[in-house]
Amino acid sequence: MERFGTFLDLEKDTIAQLYQLGKYHDIGKIYIDKNILTKKEKLNDNEYEQIFNHTFYSYELLKNKGYSIEFLLGVLNHHENYNGTGYPFNLRNDEIPFFAHLLRIIDSYDAITNNRAYQKAHSKEYALNELMLLRGEHYHPVYVDKFYQMMKA
Repeated sequence: MERFGTFLDLEKDTIAQLYQLGKYHDIGKIYIDKNILTKKEKLNDNEYEQIFNHTFYSYELLKNKGYSIEFLLGVLNHHENYNGTGYPFNLRNDEIPFFAHLLRIIDSYDAITNNRAYQKAHSKEYALNELMLLRGEHYHPVYVDKFYQMMKA
């Protein structure tokens, strides 16, 4: 997150918040059953709902810790898709907070390039291609283009 913030030429305090956001955005997963988090098979509706709620749990855990509202909205909305198909509120385009746009890209890249219970890690090139395929659908086109440029530099 810091590297991306620096590449975007953001203020130092904003970059510091992005670093914290990268570390703590999924803290609410501590309330999710480990068996669900590590499940290899498709999640059922109840399990998916529990995963869905991790953004609310994270928000609740962090809201009284001195973070900015921009930070907290990034935590809450980091699974929103640019086209309105994400969660938890089906926000779209510029309804999605700035930090959430950036975290959506970084978090997806991380999920693709690291081993997960449900998939093996893919190459960085594969991940970048996936991000670009979903440009304008899941990811803000300007920020995903910038991320791509940074990773290719």
